[in-house]
Amino acid sequence: MPAQANYFRPLLVASLLLGACSNAPQDPVFSDCPDCPVMVTIPAGRFMMGTAVADRADDPVSGRPNANEEPQHEVTIAQPFALGKYEVTVAQFAAFIQDTGYNASQGCIQLREGPGRLRLDPVLDWRNPGFKQADDEPVVCVSLDHALAYTAWLSEKTGQNYTLPSEAQWEYAAKAGSTGRYFWGDDLSRACDYANVNFSQEPPPCDDGYPDIAPVGQFQPNAFGLHDTISNVWEWTTDCGHKNYEGAPTDGSAWIDDENCQLRMIRSGGVRNILTRTTHVVRAGRPKTGTAPNLGFRVLRTLGADPTVTPAVAATVPREAAKAWPVDSEAGRLFKANCAQCHTDPNTLKGVYGTDVDTIRNLITDGGNNIMSMPAFKDRISAAEIELITGYVMQQKDWN
Repeated sequence: MPAQANYFRPLLVASLLLGACSNAPQDPVFSDCPDCPVMVTIPAGRFMMGTAVADRADDPVSGRPNANEEPQHEVTIAQPFALGKYEVTVAQFAAFIQDTGYNASQGCIQLREGPGRLRLDPVLDWRNPGFKQADDEPVVCVSLDHALAYTAWLSEKTGQNYTLPSEAQWEYAAKAGSTGRYFWGDDLSRACDYANVNFSQEPPPCDDGYPDIAPVGQFQPNAFGLHDTISNVWEWTTDCGHKNYEGAPTDGSAWIDDENCQLRMIRSGGVRNILTRTTHVVRAGRPKTGTAPNLGFRVLRTLGADPTVTPAVAATVPREAAKAWPVDSEAGRLFKANCAQCHTDPNTLKGVYGTDVDTIRNLITDGGNNIMSMPAFKDRISAAEIELITGYVMQQKDWN
């Protein structure tokens, strides 16, 4: 374990004592059933969440430092928990579907070359994400609701409390006592030993042998024994979308200011992201009903009562019940063609960067904001069409 891990050592003894009177397994690496994920016990401790100003990477679109990783702040994880050693695999998710008959087919974003490359393909889903997958690869094309349905099934199946990690729990476990942007250090030539990385826009210092998503566990783990905490696929957390850490909890709990918030945070980065945008601290937001061919999840299991953990509660309202965007106008048709694959209903637009017309127009025009990672629509539609979409969003949201 690296020297930085001494930072949380004072709470390690307390976490072990708590485990003695909880449902914590004796073995720190365990599985609750043959089809269940392998779990790793994560000790209690403290860590610095976010990135120091001097260490922030620049946003690839704006060229400015990523503001959504600030302010750096101390977080205390008072209770130990268990986190998936690997991302949930295709085979594990298939066992859930077979056992429950759950319908996780709702289409998936397809990545294409050129303008308009992000499109919702209604045929694609976790079984067919647009490319061939092996059973031991991480399941993708799953929404937050799908992931929570899976954890609810695990909870019922095992009698334990499974859910998804909060952002703080995820980052604490991913860093595993390290303090830099990468748990193995700053030497990028070692990246291929620890992560499935993408050097498509950078000079490659190494070759990891996988041009796309890799089977889980192919790279060396971090100090806690977790694999693929950097890259391979993005991973869902339970937190609502927030543009930075101003006002964030410091106890490791999920930051949920609205139980029905539509925008949720994802972490880790994916193999299709460049390495500088694939670290322990990089964060983005996605509509909770959204799916993507580079987005999956790993599960958390509580070890005893922990009031900071959000229970696994799957959505009971079907997607069809959500309010639809009207398309009875040219502006509505433009919005559906360019935006509705991510913003599936008006509730998924929260106005986190502002609700004035200039802010909305600029976001549509330039994209690349730190939370939603929107594309720059100026590269694909005309200025007049951007004005139509801007007015349409303002009207539908009743923003003045």
